[in-house]
Parts: sequence; structure tokens; C-alpha cells
Amino acid sequence: MENNAIVINSNAVFRYEELSIGVANFRTSDYTLSNGKKKHGLTAAMAIRYKADTALQNASFVVYPGYEADINGYHIEVLEVNANNVKLKLTHP
Repeated sequence: MENNAIVINSNAVFRYEELSIGVANFRTSDYTLSNGKKKHGLTAAMAIRYKADTALQNASFVVYPGYEADINGYHIEVLEVNANNVKLKLTHP
């Protein structure tokens, strides 16, 4: 998969191979980046489902700009959280 940015709108689901990602519940709150820096801004609930992994059937995370996760070989990097969508980069070898 190319490193193109993906925009997922509120209450919509993006599907790629066996991975499904949805976003909802946008709000302003405090969060901490991986480097320990505290920020205040828009966050969203991101639901991730990976069909081949029962532990990820309905996993949910609070995401924010700079959030990163590795899910079964997929790398998710949240680039932006806006009032009604999340822009992310999804990479997979």
C-alpha cells in the first residue's frame, strides 16, 4: 500500500484488505504525545477491526494528531483530527 493520506469521515468505515477503521465521538480534550508532551485539542474515538485477530474484533482507541499504532503489520499514523473527520497515513509492507 502506498503512503497516501486517507480521510475517514465521522461514522464512516474505511476498509483495506482485512482491516476496517471507523471514527466517531469527536471532542476537545487533553492528551499526551509519545514524547511526553501534553497537548489540548481535538480527539476522536477510532474503532479498529482486523478480521484475522479476535483480540481486535472491536478495539477502540482515543486518537489525536501524532497518534501511532501498529496492528498486525499495518502502521497507522494520525495526521489530523478535524471536527468531522480524521486524516491518517496507513502503511503495510
